[in-house]
Amino acid sequence: MRTVLSDDSKDILNGELSCKTCDKKYPINRGIPRFVGTEHYSSSFGFEWNKHSFTQYDSCSEHNLSKKRLDKEVKWPEKMREELILEAGYGSGRFTEHLLKTGATIFSVDVSVAVDENFKNHKEKDNFCVAQADIISLPFKQESFDKVLCIGVLQHTPNPFLSFKALVSALKRGGEIVADIYDKPPFYKRIFNTRHWMRPITKRLPPAFLHKIVTTHVNIVWPFAKLIHKLPFGVKINHKLLIAEYLSYKNLTQKEQKEWAVLDTFDWLSPTYEFSQTVETVKKWCKELPLKDVEIKYGYGGIEIRAVRV
Repeated sequence: MRTVLSDDSKDILNGELSCKTCDKKYPINRGIPRFVGTEHYSSSFGFEWNKHSFTQYDSCSEHNLSKKRLDKEVKWPEKMREELILEAGYGSGRFTEHLLKTGATIFSVDVSVAVDENFKNHKEKDNFCVAQADIISLPFKQESFDKVLCIGVLQHTPNPFLSFKALVSALKRGGEIVADIYDKPPFYKRIFNTRHWMRPITKRLPPAFLHKIVTTHVNIVWPFAKLIHKLPFGVKINHKLLIAEYLSYKNLTQKEQKEWAVLDTFDWLSPTYEFSQTVETVKKWCKELPLKDVEIKYGYGGIEIRAVRV
């Protein structure tokens, strides 16, 4: 392995990983091992989380919305010092900062250049490891982790089932996986979902250009959105108007509410892939994989999955 050390001779900033078995080589750039090339389906997410690096960070505001969502989904202990946890698809690290506080060793993997923001935000933590890699081709031995977390990611991968299968394979026997995926609404609801009509166009736009459009749109619609929010079904109406509003989150300032609206509206419109699933399909996945104690329910991110590796 060729290396260029940082000033304190602790971190490898630039170098190369070599596989003794297959002779493949992978670069280390800016302190991060890179197992994917520069061209892939996640460019919009790289832009999104570099642009909104701290938007949803609890530590940068006076709310704890990210921690509340994490605790509600994972239901894990506050202290997990001896555990190895794989966090798959983490953006800039809004959940990472809370996982690190458990004392567990966190291996964060993301296919996009959001890895750079997460590394910058948490590189001083001794229990933090990061890599840029695809979920379907994880750079770890199978059965390596005590727990696996994948929130808000599976629907945006080219093959959600294969991604989920790869995550299950990364679990030790007896290990626990927590994941979620968008639920697939009935057809009669989908035809009235504005963003599904827009996505064939918006997902092809350059991320920076689309972000400018979304920001302008939110700024123009915002005064009306605040009025509409007060109406019956106001949130749903605003969603039809392509604004992901958080006006009911009173612990967010108005500036934060608007920034969250820009972030999530962009997140609706920009991903290359969006494969929602039915509960029946997710149940079928779990039956095909070595899982037990399966719990599938509707939650914050759509369909939530909690299970244990056999």
